[in-house]
Amino acid sequence: TLAQWPAAIRFAYTLNPMAGIVQAYRTVLYHGAAPDLAVLGASTAVTLLIGAVGVRTFWLQERSFADLI
Repeated sequence: TLAQWPAAIRFAYTLNPMAGIVQAYRTVLYHGAAPDLAVLGASTAVTLLIGAVGVRTFWLQERSFADLI
């Protein structure tokens, strides 16, 4: 389980947005319990943050990279 991993590895694992979704599916399918909404919320937050950074980077680089292609 995730609780057995060292704290540094757990933190890096939770930065992956799919980790929370996979964990939620495991909770529902294997344990028959409701998924942890905090984990799903964290996955959503990380996804939105990565998306916002990606969109901003695209907008900043859009003018220059079209000339390179």
